[in-house]
Amino acid sequence: MNFNLTIHRQSRNRCWILFSALTLTASGSATAAQPGEKLWEFRTGMGNALVRATPAISTDGIVVVGSTDWKIYGLDGTTGQKRWELGTRGVMCSCPAIGADGTVYVGSRDARLYALDGATGAMCWQYQTGGKVVASPAVASDGTVFVGSRDTKVYALDGVTGQKRWDFPSGSAVDTSAAIGADGTVFVGAQPDRIYALDPMTGQQRWEYRTGRGVSSPCIGLGDTVYVGSPGGGLGSGAMYALNGTTGQKLWEYPTGGAVAAPAIGSDGTLHFSTTELVFGPPPFYFSSSAFTVYALHGVTGQVLWSSRRENDSADSSPVIGMEGNAYLGSTGAMAQGGRVYALDLVSGQMSRWFHAGDIYSCPAIAADGTVYIGSSSKLYALARSDARPIWEYQTDGGGVSPPAIGADGTTYWGGGPKLYAFYGSGVWLGALGPSPAETRGTPVESKWAKRPRALSPNRPG
Repeated sequence: MNFNLTIHRQSRNRCWILFSALTLTASGSATAAQPGEKLWEFRTGMGNALVRATPAISTDGIVVVGSTDWKIYGLDGTTGQKRWELGTRGVMCSCPAIGADGTVYVGSRDARLYALDGATGAMCWQYQTGGKVVASPAVASDGTVFVGSRDTKVYALDGVTGQKRWDFPSGSAVDTSAAIGADGTVFVGAQPDRIYALDPMTGQQRWEYRTGRGVSSPCIGLGDTVYVGSPGGGLGSGAMYALNGTTGQKLWEYPTGGAVAAPAIGSDGTLHFSTTELVFGPPPFYFSSSAFTVYALHGVTGQVLWSSRRENDSADSSPVIGMEGNAYLGSTGAMAQGGRVYALDLVSGQMSRWFHAGDIYSCPAIAADGTVYIGSSSKLYALARSDARPIWEYQTDGGGVSPPAIGADGTTYWGGGPKLYAFYGSGVWLGALGPSPAETRGTPVESKWAKRPRALSPNRPG
């Protein structure tokens, strides 16, 4: 593949750089790659192998992805050719993390954390914990790697040597990923209901907070406020918490009607998250359906700015904030209904657009040009920045359960079933997309958005 480079000057000090890819045909002539064109696919394993984690992309273009076939792969981001692979003794469902020097860190259910050379796949070191490692590691600016294990401990390891600097006994399994504050403080949740703040140098506990309801991975907002969602222990027991990052003092708590995922935080500090609740009917048919609500809360006060509810549907992830005043959310559907993709107005919370997409278990990903990519149980979709309409869709060999990853050149990588796919998405001018005859190209979509007679009103079922 060759690349053409066009530079558009916007002002004295800034310019936009657009890439357009050229693909060589069998006759040797060059044709421009089109949005949604599949660049390559790579099968990770035979049988029931699945790509369950979002791939990581190194600065030199190596795509690193794990699979349930017990292996981690390094692929050439341009061609999809396998550069290297490493077999482990357990399923790989942890998202890889890449250090500043290109080292790849990834956990496995064989209770180990691995450090690999990103270019060659050579093992730099491995560290044996006492339990499965399902949480994704976090890498600090000084190279220290923090990771939790189901042996109830949080570990701090030297990123170069793998030597243990400290471990912290939380008393219960640590399945959530750590968040690192501006001052280096390590925030991590441990089941069933605790969140800890740890000194990054010594591992000493600075504070502990118990939600009583369970914890999600913590998120850090403005002013080092720590936000954590709670799935709850029963019907109507979930909540969102805001904690002072320095003292651990609870700033506010907002109870919801169901389980709460980690929030998305806007540039103004507003929290956006979803919660799904089960709806019970009379006996003997106790379970009737489910419903989800999307909330926007003021990050400082916890005041509800708006909420929008959707009946007969459920959402397993929080919205992702786009670039045109919208947030995007996928659902898994309820009962026999399939999932949908929703677009919500960030100011009013109105859900005025949606389309059926199959069950969706992960968040969307937003490209630098504003394109929204979201995967379902059978397809990957691209949505336009301007009006959130589907641009193209691609049928894969299996569903995906993790968000897509987007490279620096706009290439979109997504795991569907046992395969990792790469799609062209760089230098695309949205809204100027024509029909696409290529078999390996995503099918253009023009009519799947369901335009409702009225927008769903905040705080009211629709």
